[in-house]
Amino acid sequence: MHTKRVALIFAGLLIVAALGACAPLPPATTEAPTVAATAVVTAEPTATEAPAATPTPALPDPKTDPQAALLYSSAGEMFKTAEFTYDMTMTMAPADDASKDALGDEAAEIENFKMNLAGTGAMDMTDPENVKMRMDMDMSAAGQDISIEMVMIGKTAWIKMPGQDEWTKAEGDQALSTLPTGITPDQMLEDFENAVDVEWIEDTTLNGEEVSHLRFTMDPSKMDLEALTGDAMLGQEMTPEQLQELMKDMKPVVDVWLSKATLQPRGQKMQLDWVMGLPEDANMGDAKLRITMLMDAEYSKVNEPVTIEAPAD
Repeated sequence: MHTKRVALIFAGLLIVAALGACAPLPPATTEAPTVAATAVVTAEPTATEAPAATPTPALPDPKTDPQAALLYSSAGEMFKTAEFTYDMTMTMAPADDASKDALGDEAAEIENFKMNLAGTGAMDMTDPENVKMRMDMDMSAAGQDISIEMVMIGKTAWIKMPGQDEWTKAEGDQALSTLPTGITPDQMLEDFENAVDVEWIEDTTLNGEEVSHLRFTMDPSKMDLEALTGDAMLGQEMTPEQLQELMKDMKPVVDVWLSKATLQPRGQKMQLDWVMGLPEDANMGDAKLRITMLMDAEYSKVNEPVTIEAPAD
């Protein structure tokens, strides 16, 4: 078993789950009503009253209906653009002594595996068909430190790795597989609805703003894991059913902070403590890995203009 490769693959899967957890859903679209043709009738003008103003719908109360508040925060015009920061740490180790014995010489290498990922970025989801994202990140994993720049516009991605003077361009599925962590804006847009057991924790402040603190878990059975993992799992020759079975017990706990004034997302924390069995083709018997993960993210300048442009040729 190539330990570092397996570890990095699953690190990518977990980051996808983490950042997808507090993502907004795509805005609903409706067609304008068709206006029926009518005959022109000449008549004496009559006084008419101005139409009554449509009342603004009340915001869902996060304390009494946290599920509704969570969905409201990610729908329609609530989350079009934003800047963000994030910080993630993940560790791996044999789940128990039996797993350590089964892993043999690989156990020490796995036990010492740690990934740190920190960075900043911005996203623009104004056009659901042409979602934009830029990210600058510093990643430390498997004894390597890497700084990566990435820009994605629609289905085209540009990546700049350390030591490169020029950007590497990728299109379509290749663009998605090029991303170091498998994160894409459209994935983030789709996963919020997988929240279960949503609860209100408290009203507090974050960066001087009044916010509501909610907590929920994610249900892996509702996630399109094959779409999330993309090419990352092709080398493992795992079917969607095998992947679902492998990750069935992965239930991240997510805390999210919503602005009390608007219910816009302001911050998120994802925690995971997961015991994972290895694929059969790893030939490690019943060995299991214990994976822990903590990810913090904050959003700022929500719905303010952001600049995300393709790199110059």
